[in-house]
Amino acid sequence: MINPESTLQRPFLMDGGFGLEKEMLRLDHQGHMTHTPHPFTEKSIVTDFCENQVEINTDPHPSIEETYKELVETDSYIAKKLAQNNEITWPFSSPSLILSEEDIQPAYTRKSEEAQNYRSYLASRYGKYKMTFSGIHYNFSFSNELLQSAFKESHASDYREFVDGIYLKLAKTAALYGWLINALCSASPLLDGSYYEKGLQNSTCFTGMSSLRNSEFGYWNFFTPVFDYSSIEAYTRSIMDYCQNRLIKAPSELYYPIRLKPPGKYSLDNLRNNGVQRIEFRMIDLNPLAEGGVNLQDLRFIHLFIVWMASRKDFYFSNEMQVLAAQNFKNASHFDLKTSRISGIQNEMEISAPIFQAAWEILEQLEDFARKYAPDYLADVVFQQKKLRDPTHFRYSWIVRRQFSDCYVQKGLQLAIEMQKAAVEQSEN
Repeated sequence: MINPESTLQRPFLMDGGFGLEKEMLRLDHQGHMTHTPHPFTEKSIVTDFCENQVEINTDPHPSIEETYKELVETDSYIAKKLAQNNEITWPFSSPSLILSEEDIQPAYTRKSEEAQNYRSYLASRYGKYKMTFSGIHYNFSFSNELLQSAFKESHASDYREFVDGIYLKLAKTAALYGWLINALCSASPLLDGSYYEKGLQNSTCFTGMSSLRNSEFGYWNFFTPVFDYSSIEAYTRSIMDYCQNRLIKAPSELYYPIRLKPPGKYSLDNLRNNGVQRIEFRMIDLNPLAEGGVNLQDLRFIHLFIVWMASRKDFYFSNEMQVLAAQNFKNASHFDLKTSRISGIQNEMEISAPIFQAAWEILEQLEDFARKYAPDYLADVVFQQKKLRDPTHFRYSWIVRRQFSDCYVQKGLQLAIEMQKAAVEQSEN
């Protein structure tokens, strides 16, 4: 296990590999979906579901600061190029105006027929509207030095099996505690009325959620998945069972906030044969208040949060606990964290607590952890505490609702154009 008390592991505790993915919609200056082909040829700038949904994939870096720097630079490059086409990128996770389902065109450039058919299947099953949600994915891997140090102190005989076990335990722990990221980083409480009713454009809707895409209205399957974390073989088999039972068509259709990834292309065969290389956190909203769409302090906090989770003791994660844990991600995406609750199992009894209270208790533990093992991250924990203590000034969803509720689309367009102009001017200086 990862042990911060170990003198062998301690020097490498906060080392790791980092990668970010950012999705965002291309729009015209009236807030409509663009229907132009994907204008980029760079390998790091691709499309997601929609042809007008740009996705940045950073290179892996040894620090989150370097990764963030690449993200911001690529984001500025995209802004500058789109300015030449009179297009902008939408800074929110929830979409702008939607005229109809025909307005949302699945990606078609440089895609195989198989990929095209898969997108058509998703559109048919879930509807195209949900596919317009965008966000940030956070990829993390432990350093080889840390893993090798932990292996030396273990009783394990097989290194790859040991590493897989480290990531499986982390994925399980993240499934239990990962709702904290939703509670602290949600930034999409609003969306346009045209998402719900055709023709109802330029009417701002608030549904009581702080993140539409992470809430029960967002990106989820029609069932609650449970996993076998006992081995990578068992884990991949539990996902494959959903495919064989036709609950999903492919493993990539499993809309779960946490994903274990192998080296190279994501597939269950690759994961089973080559093991886990990294873990992916898929629930971070685009932050329209931050450069690059995400706050660096949040990224640093998530790094600390990952190490804290990895250092916790192992536990039995029953199917019942997993179902409750999945619901906690949705509940933590509600706007009011004092009335929304999380649930768990303790001594075979279901327990429940307000999300605000549970989040504060975890942050206090993280504060102690940072003071002891990573003092450079203490300010990042304090920043998260401010969001709970003073949500009016520090919680993104509260700020976005206050600033954009009277005219979500028009004010959002104004912000997008201003951000693009700033990026272009900065690149010219």
